[in-house]
Amino acid sequence: MSIAVIFDVTDQVEQAMQRQAFQRDGLIGLDAYPYRALKRGKQSMAVFVERTADLVMIVALGRVMPGDLSGKSYRILEFDLCDMVTPGVPVTPNTDMYSDITHALRNRTTLTPLKSDKLLALISQSSKHAAHIVKQLRSHMEPNRVDGETGFLLACEQDAVALSLKAANLHTQLSKLSTWTADSPCPPLISGLKEARKPDDFWSCPENEVLLPARNGTRVFGWMRMARDEDGYGLGVTLVDVRLIGNSEPSGVDLVYFHPRFGALALLHYSSDRSFPEYVDDVDRLYAGEDNLTDPRLVPRPGFVKFTTKRHFEATKERLLNGTIHAARDLRDWKCRRDGQFNSQRHLSNSTFAALLGGGWLGGRAADYAQVREVVELSLSTNRVVMIAVHSDWDYATRPASSEGRLF
Repeated sequence: MSIAVIFDVTDQVEQAMQRQAFQRDGLIGLDAYPYRALKRGKQSMAVFVERTADLVMIVALGRVMPGDLSGKSYRILEFDLCDMVTPGVPVTPNTDMYSDITHALRNRTTLTPLKSDKLLALISQSSKHAAHIVKQLRSHMEPNRVDGETGFLLACEQDAVALSLKAANLHTQLSKLSTWTADSPCPPLISGLKEARKPDDFWSCPENEVLLPARNGTRVFGWMRMARDEDGYGLGVTLVDVRLIGNSEPSGVDLVYFHPRFGALALLHYSSDRSFPEYVDDVDRLYAGEDNLTDPRLVPRPGFVKFTTKRHFEATKERLLNGTIHAARDLRDWKCRRDGQFNSQRHLSNSTFAALLGGGWLGGRAADYAQVREVVELSLSTNRVVMIAVHSDWDYATRPASSEGRLF
């Protein structure tokens, strides 16, 4: 059963929808007080209405989830999958539904599951178009959960994408990860997102040098470009999710992050047993920056390890895995415990790691695309899924003419 949240688009929401931020990213910032019942990571049906003195008209539907708190009284509401209901669905006075909607608007509350389903049934009965929109929204809002080792791989891939978006200061794009609707969890995570681009188009994009062409169909990948511009131009991040094709399941996930402007290259290895293999040390040694006492960066080496616990994958839940991120060298410097695991008194949180990574304060110095490609191939050779992130700027001069904007 769905929870419906009513938004009056004749007031502040209508103005917000006309802004480029909503048309591009589907995001609106609203006073959080009426919707504190919406839990973070919990999706609800957004019902947009226009009100007159004697009528409520349902004009659009979408999905809404609360994002991060900002200050003490505001929460960012993340909207996506929005579409106009044409023709609009009228709700006349002297009906129970009219009373439910006006009561929710007046008291700033959500509808109960039972009343929400009655409202969606009313919308579905109004026209085939409206019924199709409701059906599509319901299908997208069904939990996309994958358990076991495959689910943990997807959760690590999602974590790598989320860290990369945060590093590129694209926090508002995190809601796009909830659109994962792949028919099968076997392909790369990005292949299941609606922002994924055609694989063949990758070889003509500016970052194609980070990946070698597949040899005899030995690998599969998905890719996308995320930026503030809806076409991906300007400062943003190109994400490539690649894995080998074989009979055995991948052994884990690595994030390879490259910032061409600073020549910064970082490898983040995901570990669920608080240990890590020697190839992380190899990368740390081969691609470290030259020792320089005046280097102000925190860690001028590429090797990092994230200690986390295994959990299932669910597209509508938390996008970051709990855990701590360590510089690989720090872990090796500390004496190995008897159980073969490593520890360190120094670690980074997800947010701190992403911020430092995006600012070029972490990772090997003077790296180029050839080095990135070598690290990717080394990781793939150990049967890891590799998420490649390139923090780059696509030239606006090469952008095709944009089409006329729409409300939804």
